Amino acid sequence: SCSKSNVENAAKPEVNIDSISVEQFDDIRVLVSMNAKGSNEIKKVGICWSKSPMPTITDSSRSLSSPYSTVINKIGENATYYFRAYIQIADKTIYSESKSISTGGLNVLIDKEYNNGRSRNIIDVKETADGSFIALITSSGIYSTYWPELILFNKSGDVVWNKEYAQYSSQSPVAVLEIEGGFLLATTDWTAVNFGHIFTKLDNNGNVLWEKKYGTKRNKDLMRILDNKNNSLIITLREYDDMKNGIRENCVITNYLIDLNGNLLSSTAYSADNGLAEGSPPYTFNDSNDLGYAAAYSWFNVNQSVVLYDITVKKISFDNRLLWEKKYGGAADEFVVQLTSSANKNWNLLGYSSSFGLTKPSAWLFQVDAQTGVIVWQAVYSNLKYGTSGVTHPRSLYEKSSDSYYISGNVANYYVTTSSAFIAKLRPSGQTSWEYTFDNAKYGNRAGVKIFVYGHDIYLFSIKTGPTPNSPSGIVFTKIQEI
Repeated sequence: SCSKSNVENAAKPEVNIDSISVEQFDDIRVLVSMNAKGSNEIKKVGICWSKSPMPTITDSSRSLSSPYSTVINKIGENATYYFRAYIQIADKTIYSESKSISTGGLNVLIDKEYNNGRSRNIIDVKETADGSFIALITSSGIYSTYWPELILFNKSGDVVWNKEYAQYSSQSPVAVLEIEGGFLLATTDWTAVNFGHIFTKLDNNGNVLWEKKYGTKRNKDLMRILDNKNNSLIITLREYDDMKNGIRENCVITNYLIDLNGNLLSSTAYSADNGLAEGSPPYTFNDSNDLGYAAAYSWFNVNQSVVLYDITVKKISFDNRLLWEKKYGGAADEFVVQLTSSANKNWNLLGYSSSFGLTKPSAWLFQVDAQTGVIVWQAVYSNLKYGTSGVTHPRSLYEKSSDSYYISGNVANYYVTTSSAFIAKLRPSGQTSWEYTFDNAKYGNRAGVKIFVYGHDIYLFSIKTGPTPNSPSGIVFTKIQEI
C-alpha cells in the first residue's frame, strides 16, 4: 500500500519551463508545462522575469492560459534575463527552477560618410585579397557628364586611396575585378568616337597601367570576366549590330583571351541564335561547378495584352551554348538585383516582387538548383517602417551559411520622397530572424547598397542622398556588430 507521504508527493503540483528562445534580438518565446494532478485549487499559471537570478511575481510577470506559451516582445537588447514559471494555489505560489537567456542586438561601431559635393552612386563593392574593400562608383558632374571612381577602404572605414578616371565625358563603370598586380576596371564609353567597352589595368594603388578595347561590332554587352589564374583573362562580350523588338541583330558572343598586359592572344566567336541574343545586360557570375557561367535579367512577357516582367535565368557553357533557361515570377512584376553562387553550389537570386499577395514591391530571395533551375526554397521580406505605403527595394545579398542570409536595401515611402536603409537576416524557411531599419531622422535618406558579414561583424556600404535629385550624395561606410 502507498504511504501518506508518497500520496502527498504524487499530488504535489509542479511547473517547469520546457523551452526558452530568443527571436528578433530581444523577443523571448517561453513554453511552460505543469503537473497539477490531485489539485483543483490552481488560481493562476504564469511566468516572471528579471535581471536577478531568482525572479518572483513582484517583478515583471505574465499570466498564461493553455497551452502555456507566450512571446515577450522587446524585453531589452544585449542583456541577460532570468525566468521562472509559477502556479498559484490558494495562498501559495510554487516556482520552477530559474532559467537564464541572453538577448542580442546590433551595435553601430563605425558610421563614416564621404561626400565630395557631387552626385555619386555605388555600382559594386568587392572584398580584396588583403581584407580591404574596393568600391566602384559612378561620379557625376555638370552637363550630364559621368565617369568611374574607385575607393579602397580598410575595415576601419578609412580611405586608403581614391581615384577618378574621367578620361571621357560619358563613361559609366560596369565592373571591377582584382587580378594579379592590381585591378581590371571595365567601363562603357558612350561617346561617338569611343563607343563600347574599355578595359583598364590598374596597379594596387589605382594608377593606370594600360587601356584596351576589344570587339568588332558597335554595340556590346559585357557578359563576364574570367580570371584563369595563369596570367591570362577571358573577357566574354555579346556583340551585335542593332536591336529590334528586344532582339539583337547579327549577334555573336565572343571569348577574348588576353594576357595581363592586355595583349589579345586569341578570340573565338559563337552564334547567339540559341536564345542568348535577347534580354538586357545580365547579372552574371562564373559557375564554380565548371568553366561556364550563369546569367540573370528581368525581361517582359505579354500575357493577354498585359506586359509583365519576370526574372529569367540562363545556364551558359564555356563555349557560350545555352544549356537551360528558366523564368520565375508570379501574377505581377519581378526584377532581379543579384545572382550569386551558394555554398552548396546552387544559385541564389535576390530581387523584388509584387506577386505572392503583396500590395507593394517586396524583397524576394530564392535558391535554384544549378543543374535544373528548380526552386529549392524561397523567402519574401517586407519592411513595414512606412506601413502599407512602404516599398521594399533590396540591393545586396550575403550568404553567411546555408541557414543565414543577410540582405540590405532601402524602404521608401511610396507617397513621399523618404527612404531608409535596412538590413535583415533571413532563413530559407521564410523566417525573418531579425531586421534593422536606420532611423531616417538620425541617419538621413539612405540605401544599403552592399553588405558583407564576417563572424559577428556586418559591413554595409550605403548611398546617402540629399533632399533633391541634384543634391550631393555621400558614400557611407558602416560597421555593425551583431550580438
